[in-house]
Amino acid sequence: MGMISDLPDQMLLEILSWLPTTQVVATMLLSKQWKFLWRQVPKLYYNYSEHEGRDFSEFVSRSLQSQAVAEPENFFSRFVLELEIDLTAAQNPMITALPKSMYTCETLSCLRLKALVLDDIPEDYPICLSSLNYLYISVSIQVSADKFIGKLSAGAPLLKKTVVQGPVYGDDFLDSMTSYSELRSFTTCLSESCNSRPLSSWNQPGFTSTTHVPECLSTTLQTLEWRDYAETEFDMPVVSFLLKNATRLSEAKIFPESAAGPIEKLRIRTGLAKLSRGSPLCHLNLGN
Repeated sequence: MGMISDLPDQMLLEILSWLPTTQVVATMLLSKQWKFLWRQVPKLYYNYSEHEGRDFSEFVSRSLQSQAVAEPENFFSRFVLELEIDLTAAQNPMITALPKSMYTCETLSCLRLKALVLDDIPEDYPICLSSLNYLYISVSIQVSADKFIGKLSAGAPLLKKTVVQGPVYGDDFLDSMTSYSELRSFTTCLSESCNSRPLSSWNQPGFTSTTHVPECLSTTLQTLEWRDYAETEFDMPVVSFLLKNATRLSEAKIFPESAAGPIEKLRIRTGLAKLSRGSPLCHLNLGN
């Protein structure tokens, strides 16, 4: 241990940043020098597959709270730049409660939440993610992420890129975009797998036309990617609305759902090519 322990703390933290958080936390047992070092790691990566049957939610909660020894109400603010919680390997949907202090992290710039069952953010939670510029969320088919994303992005004024994978329903989809002021890139895939739309009842409501245009569509949004597009009462009018009102858009990538046959895909591409575009510089990329 002597040689690696002789390295500067900053270098050790960089090394730890590339390890799963389960291994990072385990270093606290190495020596007195390492006992608290892991609490300063700027990247935390929680992966369900690394836990081998242990209580994942409990581990996430305890390890995050253990960083709160010095500042119980603000343990994220000084160190964490990137946070990822990945439940993709879980066989059953799991609710993982996110600590209240995460929503006021001043340094968090990248947040990735994969395959989580998300509860709505409580109304009394203050949200101030002043450095967040990248948000990735994939959610279970059982819930909608629109309200969660809307509240989260409302407190993230510098958010520039958002990727949403999973079901997004109704008018709340556009409502969630009204909070974006710096958004430059938006990607969505309406199925969990991003390969095929679920065959079970896909009863998302249709989209009701709105006169309110999110500010980011006319000021900052430059790239739009829509995967698993289908001719539904939601997909068609929403994509039409986005293309028409995104006046700064330089590229729109739209990919028909993979389950569609050749004739259906041709019909989809033909219909999309006819849609009005608010940006004269927008390149429409219709993928396979």
